Amino acid sequence: MIMDRDKHYRLGLVLVSAAALAWSSAGYFTRLIPADAWTTSFWRGIFGGLFIALFAVAWLRRGLWRAIRSLGWPGWLIVVNGAVGMTAFILSLKLTSVADVSIIYATLPCVAAGLGWLWVRERVAASTILASTVAAAGVVVMVGGTTLSGHLGGDALAFLQTLTMAVAIVA
Repeated sequence: MIMDRDKHYRLGLVLVSAAALAWSSAGYFTRLIPADAWTTSFWRGIFGGLFIALFAVAWLRRGLWRAIRSLGWPGWLIVVNGAVGMTAFILSLKLTSVADVSIIYATLPCVAAGLGWLWVRERVAASTILASTVAAAGVVVMVGGTTLSGHLGGDALAFLQTLTMAVAIVA
């Protein structure tokens, strides 16, 4: 039993590390693609949807349609939310700097805490509010100068992507 737990723990570490590497390199690879943002987002959606569908078919087999029908509003909220968020992510990487997208996305814990407080009335510690305020001020300082150079649309899309991830976390 302990051996299985250790094996699963190591597998989890490998998978989380691989996901972090893939996610952190998305800006670099997105910038390498010579296609416009909408074309990139379209093909990313096609291939992402295809791989998710293949995984779902392999994992759920005959129970796939039952699982889809049982999603309910929270499941469909996350599906639509994810599509909007990933589209906003690709568009933001094409319209502003990767650094701005990363800095804005780093506010996710603060945004999720605020959304949790608004949506489900989750209690937020004073230290979290203070940290969120300092982080938000830091983002304004770091990103504020680039909005003057015409990156405001990309920065807004980066925030939309951050907000959609916060919705998924709270939902």
